[in-house]
Amino acid sequence: MEIYTTEEVATLMKLTTRTVREMCAAGKLGSFKVGTEYRITKEDIEKYIKKHRQG
Repeated sequence: MEIYTTEEVATLMKLTTRTVREMCAAGKLGSFKVGTEYRITKEDIEKYIKKHRQG
């Protein structure tokens, strides 16, 4: 299982870290917390992309 930080996900998805944190906090992007920081699995990123893919 690959696990990413919000900074890594922001880079991968070409978003700001703030946007990624907000998506995690709102439950739009699957994640879990380690202390005060969110961690996101590769599977959660793939689920988000599949759900929001257009076309």
